[in-house]
Formats: sequence, C-alpha cells, structure tokens
Amino acid sequence: MTPQPTTSAEINRAQINIANAQHSTGSKTDAGKKKSSLNALRHGLTGQIVVMPTEDLEAYQRHLDSFTEEYDPQGAIEANLVQALADTSWRLNRVAALEASSLSPPPATQILSSTPPARSRTPWPSSPRSKVRPKR
Repeated sequence: MTPQPTTSAEINRAQINIANAQHSTGSKTDAGKKKSSLNALRHGLTGQIVVMPTEDLEAYQRHLDSFTEEYDPQGAIEANLVQALADTSWRLNRVAALEASSLSPPPATQILSSTPPARSRTPWPSSPRSKVRPKR
C-alpha cells in the first residue's frame, strides 16, 4: 500500500506527478511502437531479433537457405535446429564484423594528415640558466 501524502508540499508534488504522467504515455502509432521497441538494442547478440535493422534481410534469407540446403532437415525438430544453427552463425558473423571494426587501426589518411608535434633542438627544455655560458 502506498502511503498517502500528508503535507501541502507532498500533495502539490503528487498532483504535479499525476499531471506529468499524462504527458508520457509512449508511442501511439504502430511505426512508433516498432521503432521504440528497438531502443535498448545495442549489438543484437542477446536479443530476440536475429537480423538487425541495418542488416540485409535478403542476405540473411540466403544464409538460412544455404543451411537448410546443406542439412536437409527432416521434420519440425530438425528444422528448428537448423534454424537455430543458422541464427547463431549469423550472430557470430556479426561479432566478427564488430571485432574487426573496433580493433582495426584508423585509416591511413588520418595518420598521414596529422602533423607531428614541433621538436626542440635540445632534448631538454630551455631555461634562462642554459643560455648563460661559463667564462673561460
């Protein structure tokens, strides 16, 4: 049971919260609901979605067809296993692509275009004392 507000500040805050809750009701259209369902999607390795919105659905279908042709499932159980195998393989291929893109060095154009820092002629910083020459 939720405790009821007792002071005027608590009552005022409760009314404000109720009013604010009327504004945040979420997506209304089917397109908005579909888009918002992907809000927490990061890498697509653990979710229910096999083909990410940025991936080619036809390429996935060819991938699945190649597994089905290779293993020629007989019955629902084998078809389910082949589907699971193809889905897992698709996700593992995504991992390899993510690793390659995150671990690859920056493009050569970025390396070549950066200007090296200016170097002094001496390996130590100049100071007023270093400019004074001893008398001979």
